[in-house]
Amino acid sequence: MENEVSREDQAIAKFKRSTMRTATYRPEDDESLLGEDATPVDGFDSHWGHSERKDSRQTWNMPPGISGHEWATARLAPDCIVADLLFADVGVLIAPGGTGKTTLVLLLAACVALGKDFIGLRVERPGPVLILTSEDSREMLVARLRRVAETLALSPSEIIHLRATVVISDVSGSGFRLTTVINDSVRPDDVVDLVATEAARIKPALVVIDPAVSFGVGEARVNDAEQGLIEAGRRLRRILNCCVLYVHHTGKQNARDGAVDQYAGRGGSAFADGARMVLVLQSLSRSDWKKYTGLPLSDGEQGLIFARPKMSYCRAQQPLYIRRSGYAFELATSVASAEHNPMADAEQVARMVEAELEVGRQHTKNSLEAIHQTANMSRQQMRDALVLALAFGKLVEKELPPEQRKGGKKTYLSLPDPDSTSPNANGEVEAENEGEAEKFNPADSTPPPLREKKDGEVVLACPIPSLPSTSPNANGEVGGVGEVGENPDTVEVKI
Repeated sequence: MENEVSREDQAIAKFKRSTMRTATYRPEDDESLLGEDATPVDGFDSHWGHSERKDSRQTWNMPPGISGHEWATARLAPDCIVADLLFADVGVLIAPGGTGKTTLVLLLAACVALGKDFIGLRVERPGPVLILTSEDSREMLVARLRRVAETLALSPSEIIHLRATVVISDVSGSGFRLTTVINDSVRPDDVVDLVATEAARIKPALVVIDPAVSFGVGEARVNDAEQGLIEAGRRLRRILNCCVLYVHHTGKQNARDGAVDQYAGRGGSAFADGARMVLVLQSLSRSDWKKYTGLPLSDGEQGLIFARPKMSYCRAQQPLYIRRSGYAFELATSVASAEHNPMADAEQVARMVEAELEVGRQHTKNSLEAIHQTANMSRQQMRDALVLALAFGKLVEKELPPEQRKGGKKTYLSLPDPDSTSPNANGEVEAENEGEAEKFNPADSTPPPLREKKDGEVVLACPIPSLPSTSPNANGEVGGVGEVGENPDTVEVKI
């Protein structure tokens, strides 16, 4: 037995040597502040999370013009890691405690590492997975991953591959943070560059950070803290060309309400606004599971709804209904009967709000629930329909003018603006202008470009980072990088 274990360990070591090639990212190319005595990720001292830069000046170079090669090869979306779920950008998974989110993340890690389908979704770009945990110990996660592997019925060679490609870094209790406060501003810490440099050796497809709150500067300045983590995630994405997925907790009231919209997380709105993928996991009661899926739950089974309320690089996606039994997760294949179709209820509520607005009546969630009988629904059906209508962009909450605010009423329910990229009543993303009338097909290689609203003006998002990638795009072609011109002198900006 000892010899057998030794052979497995030798196989893992051989695999790591073959994958840990020289990193394509060089810290000196990016004005990194890392020192030459940088230590591996698991060896960080607590001071890394609270470093203070002595020189807070930033530098900026005027970029070159757009080359012909860059113009021809620029893509509208980054690499897809898991179809209709994860792309090479920053995402957040929101769930209450006790729903099994960490176990689901371990299943995701195993599927990405092995290239196996994840609850019915195809893994498009398999690769190593780095998990940074500041909550559960490495030992506990390894034990859970072993149980997940058992439910997947992996072969011995697959288990060896899994052990080599899922890398778990336990930084709990070390004071490790990805952000720090400098001159009263929350910024990515120097340690982000060190993590990126070390992680580049294995070229991860996915980096999981669990839980998000343990890697920031706290919740005294909620949105600033969340935006700092988003910036840290974007820096990792830019260097590693991978998906960076934060695991985040649901707000208390949102957990009680079963909210599955993009703002279901605790704290502020910066996480949801900055992330390009927002995933929400919630438990369902037995009655709700039956209503949504038409299927019963056996003793010991748990029903989950896995919503994808924000997907910036593909069209809006319907929720997934997952049956959990221990460490096994199974996608429900049946759907609810027509008379209890939750999406049809959401559409009905949206039309009801539209009719009420036409006669000058503005409703909140509470006032609309109060007239649930008008829509021939129970109060719970109305509440569920509202959650889905908001999650899928059929309805939005708008601020009331100051003169119309009474008591605690500050917002009202309305239809999305015509220029919104939210899915329409058919779950389709509208064309961005008259010249793009053809509906978007997720199988195409040109998904709708990410757009953001800033000061009331629609602007294009930042371009995909110019890190060279050897991953093919949807057409099977390797994306190129623009030609690099000669930069002008460095401009130093004092802060």
